[in-house]
Amino acid sequence: RRLLRPLVIYNAALVIQYYDSINESNRILKFWFDGLDALSHKKETKYNLMGLCCLISVDPSMQNKQVIQNMKHLVDKIIQLIQKVNDKKVKKDTEEEGDEYEEIDDDEEENDDELYKKIMSEDFDKKYDEDLSWDGEDDEEEEQEALIDIDKQSELLFLRDTLNHISQKNPEYYHNITTILGDKVAMLKEIFDKEEQRLKK
Repeated sequence: RRLLRPLVIYNAALVIQYYDSINESNRILKFWFDGLDALSHKKETKYNLMGLCCLISVDPSMQNKQVIQNMKHLVDKIIQLIQKVNDKKVKKDTEEEGDEYEEIDDDEEENDDELYKKIMSEDFDKKYDEDLSWDGEDDEEEEQEALIDIDKQSELLFLRDTLNHISQKNPEYYHNITTILGDKVAMLKEIFDKEEQRLKK
C-alpha cells in the first residue's frame, strides 16, 4: 500500500526515485510482486492493475533495476489481470442481458468496496505522511479526490492510455513491451474496443 496508491495518484517516476533514495524500493516491490497472484477483490485488482500500468510507464532511464529485470513477468501479470477483469465484465454483460444480475451483486460490491477502502486507508496514511513529511488535511483531501477520480476510470482503458503514452514518449521502449506482448496485442485491441462500446451504453 505504501507504493501502490502514490504510484497511481502521483508521478510514478518520482515515487520510484523517492523509495530508491531511501533504499526501500526493492523490498517494497518484492512484497508487492509476491502478492499479485493472491488478488481477488474487485477494487484490489483494479488498483494493482493501474499501479502496474503506472510502474511500467516510467522511462527505463529512471526505472528501478528490479522492475527492468522483471519486466516480462510484470507485463505477463498485467495481461492476466486484464483478462480477469475483462472476463468478469463480459459475464456481467451477459447476466444483465438476462436480467439476473444487478440488485444482489451491486449490494455485495458496495459492501466489499467500503471494506477495501478501510483496509487501504488504515496505517498507510500515517506511515506515508511520516515518510514524505506531509502535515495537513489538504493533502488527505486531495488524495481522496484523486481516488474518487480513479474509481471512475476504466482500468482496461487505463492500460490502453498507458501504452499510447509510452509509444509517444519512447518508441524503442514501446517496441520492447509489444515484443513481450507478442500476439496478445490483437487481443488487447479487441478488449479495449469492447470496453469503449460498453462505456458508451
